[in-house]
Amino acid sequence: GEAHAMFNLTNSILEFKQEFNKPIVAYVSSMAASAGYGIAACCDKIVCSDTHTIVGSIGTYITVIDQKKSLESDGIFIEEIYAEDSTNKNIEWRAAIAGDKKPMLKMLKVFNDRFKSIVTTGRPEAKKTDKGDPLSGLTVFAMDAIDMNLIDEIGNMNVAVRYCTELSTNYSQTNNTMKIPFKSTWLAIGAIFSKKEGDDVTEADVEQMNTELTARQTSIDNLSSQVSAKETENATLTQQLADATKGNETLQSALTQTEESLTAANAELAKRPGTVATAPVVEVEKIEISQEVALDEINQEASKYR
Repeated sequence: GEAHAMFNLTNSILEFKQEFNKPIVAYVSSMAASAGYGIAACCDKIVCSDTHTIVGSIGTYITVIDQKKSLESDGIFIEEIYAEDSTNKNIEWRAAIAGDKKPMLKMLKVFNDRFKSIVTTGRPEAKKTDKGDPLSGLTVFAMDAIDMNLIDEIGNMNVAVRYCTELSTNYSQTNNTMKIPFKSTWLAIGAIFSKKEGDDVTEADVEQMNTELTARQTSIDNLSSQVSAKETENATLTQQLADATKGNETLQSALTQTEESLTAANAELAKRPGTVATAPVVEVEKIEISQEVALDEINQEASKYR
């Protein structure tokens, strides 16, 4: 309810500025948090009355209360009966009470994205500081909000009036970029609606969006499963390749050792006598034999070379 109220009010502010071509300045005297800040973000300027004025709380949540046990203790038993075709009726609440928060989180994300889009469109220079991220739901004092660009100035009502006077000069909404929130959040998801910027968002629209988001989330989950399977398969193949590479390195090392052993054996074999022909150490002198040389002299001379 608070979210829809904020969306309707922000649309009204933007339509007013567009139709009447008048600036709007938000003056915060004590607090503008959550939906209050979302509305202020649509204004042209934001002025806080004091350094400890509170702004921010840009976030979305919902409270789910299950009173069945309390009622049953008083003897009151409740049974919810849905039509056969109403399988998704109150599915977010029923799932949350049963312990499954996913459907509710999907719905909250739609509202939260819209909320943040309103803020970033109205305050495009909003940024993180050492105090934190303003889009995370953080609530801050005005003195810190200035550094985050969540507000423009700290001052009294006269400062707000001064801004109105200054902005009124040559003020134009012809190229107003403040009318983007609906387009940048709802329509950007997939052109599900045929609505125009500024149209009200009904509960039927939200239900249609939830149905579409559920279908798309299912597709994403299926693709994630396929990716996970492929990653597992790739890891297995990578391990097989590593094992094969290691085995190849082992075989290559064994082959190298075998070749080295063979080379050493051949070298050792070459050193053994008779394996390689060698030239005679001493050249044998020719013996001239004549009839005058006695036979015993010939034998004696020949014995030197035996």
